[in-house]
Amino acid sequence: MWPSTRTFLRLSTLSLTLGLAACGSVDSRYERPVSGSNIEEINASGMSSDQLVRIASASASSGDLSLAMKLYRDASKKAPRDPTPWIGLGDTMVSARLLDQATEAYDNALNLEPASPGAKLGMARIHLMLEQAPEARALLEEVREIQPENWRIYNSLGVSEDLAKNHARAQDYYLQALDFSPRNLSVLTNYSLSLALEGNYADAISLLEDVIEEPSATARHRQNLALVYGLAGSENNAQQMARRDLSDRDVENNMDFYRFIRGMKNGSAGEFIPRQYDGGLDGQSGEESGLSEAERQEMKQAMDSYFQ
Repeated sequence: MWPSTRTFLRLSTLSLTLGLAACGSVDSRYERPVSGSNIEEINASGMSSDQLVRIASASASSGDLSLAMKLYRDASKKAPRDPTPWIGLGDTMVSARLLDQATEAYDNALNLEPASPGAKLGMARIHLMLEQAPEARALLEEVREIQPENWRIYNSLGVSEDLAKNHARAQDYYLQALDFSPRNLSVLTNYSLSLALEGNYADAISLLEDVIEEPSATARHRQNLALVYGLAGSENNAQQMARRDLSDRDVENNMDFYRFIRGMKNGSAGEFIPRQYDGGLDGQSGEESGLSEAERQEMKQAMDSYFQ
């Protein structure tokens, strides 16, 4: 019997990563990750909203999502007419997969600035995570009118077209994104996975082999390459790459899954590849943030209370 789809959905390392990452800036005074141990010091320091936002961004990038949310909320209280803290809060909630609360945060930003590109991009990311491609495209086209050279727009448009199985059009968007942000690993990964979805494994593998040689490449990039090796039937390469980050048991589970989806016909294999949208800051996704399910539920309850 083949392993269940649920089993593979739990393995974030086996995922079709369509990256929707936003970049954050780091306050030079806090180059090391800020932790909950000095939250009182931060709150008592009399920092401005802008300073709190920079530290919150650094905290989110380091995986301390709970602290980042608190700092963004504090920043919003110090600058109640500034949409920036709400956008940062929404982005962090997306990383934690708190999509309802993220939507409310973006709505707050849009109430302050109806044309806010950051809030609209955030809302588009949520639609993509829910595989609502038409809704995402409508928002992305609005943002493109304001920021025609923003690579994130074209990257996200590519994701929306891949979801609609328009892979050739998706690849055109990824190439446009690369015009504005060359060697961007998120875009290169999406481009390669789009090629894999239409069966062009040779080019997909070539791109991903270059990606994993970059200094900023992560385990997620390596496991995407293992995935494409597996889809292409190159089991030895898939196993070797997977073992760089996974246990033997997880490697064998993944190999079984690769064999299963290789057996799918008529282009339907892509429907069974788990998709994990990377909506975090600097590529930090909620699945890789170190949060347990119990911690996510606790965070969700805290956010529910906050928005009441």
